Amino acid sequence: MYQICLIIGFVLVLAAIVLHQKSMRDVITVKSGGNNRVPTQKSLVQIIMQKSFGQLIVMLIHLATFLCFVVLAVTGFYPALFTGEPLSGYSLMLHATASPVLAVCLVALVLVRAHCNRFDRKDWDHLQTSFSWKSFDEHNAASSATVIWSKIFFWLMILLSLPVMLSIVLSMFPIFGTSWQEFFYHLHRYFTLLFVMSGVLFAYLTIVSQTRQSTR
Repeated sequence: MYQICLIIGFVLVLAAIVLHQKSMRDVITVKSGGNNRVPTQKSLVQIIMQKSFGQLIVMLIHLATFLCFVVLAVTGFYPALFTGEPLSGYSLMLHATASPVLAVCLVALVLVRAHCNRFDRKDWDHLQTSFSWKSFDEHNAASSATVIWSKIFFWLMILLSLPVMLSIVLSMFPIFGTSWQEFFYHLHRYFTLLFVMSGVLFAYLTIVSQTRQSTR
């Protein structure tokens, strides 16, 4: 059952990304009058050189969060998808090592990203007029649908991280009995799937919005 949920979750995330890419191409085509020429993008070195020290720290926090996120997703989902065996051995050690690091990174991520991911009146007005992430406002990125959905998935990811961490911690202690330990373990797995789905979509939409801003 969990394996089927994983496959469905990954398919939904992939479908959302594909649909969003198609929508973005349609918007670019309309705004360019049928000219599909993509604006020249800056190289990674140019982007890094233009960042201040504080911005570089934020980039490092994002990178550390991403690496821990990938390690935990791979070590956690691979056995469930391909072997059907519980997490054990070196994979379990790597998973357990990266978990507290990710928790620290998420706290740091909230500290540096909470302000720019706050919702304001423009966001609410935009959601009321169009509950879609298809449109992108070239002149006001803060009110664009892409940025709004990025904010939604950011806070959803942060909120889901709480039951993800709490459920696995509670499953390690026999306070509630063996049956409850098993319940918390399965709860951890399903909340983790939702957490990863939200994190992937947040990362994708953030990259899209930042890329569009850097190519203006």
